[in-house]
Amino acid sequence: MVPLNSIRDTPGPMARSVTDMAIMLNVIVGPDTEDLATARVESHRSPSYTSHLKMDALKGARLGVLRQVFRPAVTDSQVIAQFEITLVELRGAGAEIVDPFVVPELDSIPRPPQTPARFKDDLTKWIAKHPGVPFASIKAIADSKLLHPLHQPLFDEAAAAKPVNEDSNTIEGLRNEQRYRDAFSAAMDAGKIDAVIFPTWAQLPAINGDRKTQLDAEPKPAPNAGPTALGSGLTFVGSSLQWPALSVPSGYLGEGLPQGLQILGRAWDEAKIIRYAYAYEQATRYRRPPPTVPPLATSLTSRFIGTWKLAAIRKGNRPSGNETAVAGGSVSGQLIYAANGTLSMQIVLTGRNRRPGAGLNSYFGRWELAPTEGCVLHHVDSSLKAERATEKQHYSFDTAGRLSLAAVPRPGSDGNQEIVTFVWERLP
Repeated sequence: MVPLNSIRDTPGPMARSVTDMAIMLNVIVGPDTEDLATARVESHRSPSYTSHLKMDALKGARLGVLRQVFRPAVTDSQVIAQFEITLVELRGAGAEIVDPFVVPELDSIPRPPQTPARFKDDLTKWIAKHPGVPFASIKAIADSKLLHPLHQPLFDEAAAAKPVNEDSNTIEGLRNEQRYRDAFSAAMDAGKIDAVIFPTWAQLPAINGDRKTQLDAEPKPAPNAGPTALGSGLTFVGSSLQWPALSVPSGYLGEGLPQGLQILGRAWDEAKIIRYAYAYEQATRYRRPPPTVPPLATSLTSRFIGTWKLAAIRKGNRPSGNETAVAGGSVSGQLIYAANGTLSMQIVLTGRNRRPGAGLNSYFGRWELAPTEGCVLHHVDSSLKAERATEKQHYSFDTAGRLSLAAVPRPGSDGNQEIVTFVWERLP
């Protein structure tokens, strides 16, 4: 991180899940001795962000769709199409969608810039606190000519900039930031909007390593949209407002590119938008664990990873709890949970009396833990039954380390709920 703008360009937690993010916020949120709003931080902070993680939090929430910032002329059609799916999912989770949510003054307010003067002021203060930095000033960095060509002009401009209290662009930008806050507050009040939603980016990302794709001043219009400028990022809304916003995975575009749903709240609304993000995450579960980031060795996830052989199948009824071994011949099976989040499972009846194809089940896809529910989710991409679905399996481990997976109960022949439990033994 380079302190480009201490007021607006601020880092937030990045985590594998909303739960992890809430845990992290519980640790890091608190008074800042350099923050003039410290007293307000303490009065508004949540006692525990994790206490807001409710799966039904979207029920009754009024979410406004800010289409003004991702119009079709400057937005990739794939982004818009995936976002329409997101709206359906939010409605399915109980949210009331206000579409479109319009801020009348938004198009007439100049986008507040991050100025060279602010950059100079912030980085100068940072250098003063870090005596080990090999350059004593912004000017020294600019004069070194060691910067990437894309960054050299910024440092040249910053070296020549006036103080922030004398720089007209900085002063005007602060006025326009307040105009943003006034306009959004009025529109949200009028529409009784709990939070504002829109994609995180309007375009496909730049190709990794090809910095030249970011030189375009404006995003390319659809249908010729491609890797384009930093200007296609829609995080400027929350940045200009200085209000909390977060991005939660909301699907995938071509080439497996992830898309984010951005949720924007008013000042001090962190707990509210965390609630909404968690409910959406739990309803959709789009995240795919990257293969380059394995789970911690001591984590719950690590207990699942590996190859398992089927040891037994038991059936039982609720509420009696009585279980019996499955009859009808020997059973063989294999289950693989890979560290990259993929899975495969095969189960087949064996023996001379087995009919061809009888008792066979095989599928592959992705797996994901839902520890708050005590479940592992099997996202089936392909199976012999030609069904794409998500299967919820309740898990438990015995003292010998064997894994039991209980399928969702279904009505039995006697009217009770029948529970089928598969017991798996890890292979060395």
